Amino acid sequence: MSRAAQTLLENEVAAVKAIFTPDCARQENGRVVVEGSVHGDFKGSPIRFTYAFTLEGDLIETLEITL
Repeated sequence: MSRAAQTLLENEVAAVKAIFTPDCARQENGRVVVEGSVHGDFKGSPIRFTYAFTLEGDLIETLEITL
């Protein structure tokens, strides 16, 4: 993980105790799509996220996150 990603994770995700709870997953156009809500100590909690990613072996090759 890059230093920038680590800093983002520590400052923006861990600090607000964000927890993602997936409620559905599917294959769509060669991607894995996972949807669910995120709740934590932040304004607007909970909010709904969609994560769409492609895999290269065991690694995530691309990742798109939308609200």
